[in-house]
Amino acid sequence: MASEDRSVLGRSATIHQVSERLASVTSVEAGKRRNPLLAYLHLVENKATLIPVVWFLQTLRKAPELTFPILFGYVFDQLASIEGRARIMDNLWWVMLVSGLL
Repeated sequence: MASEDRSVLGRSATIHQVSERLASVTSVEAGKRRNPLLAYLHLVENKATLIPVVWFLQTLRKAPELTFPILFGYVFDQLASIEGRARIMDNLWWVMLVSGLL
């Protein structure tokens, strides 16, 4: 039963099974064109769990590039304002902590 649940593109797939799967993606009616993203997703196994996991990991990987400008903008904004200069040393600990954790 477990072998029936596996995708035909799994490790135990024969060249014939792989060819059939690829043919199902590439063969469309005359005059119509298949969306490349949908064709790719048709080949991906476990897409219901894999796509959200990849999205989360990509977001986590890009977190420093997205967060550093916001943190530095906050620090520079505080330094530019007269009222903020007095408070910047009190708030700098969490800016440094977040920067270190990233």
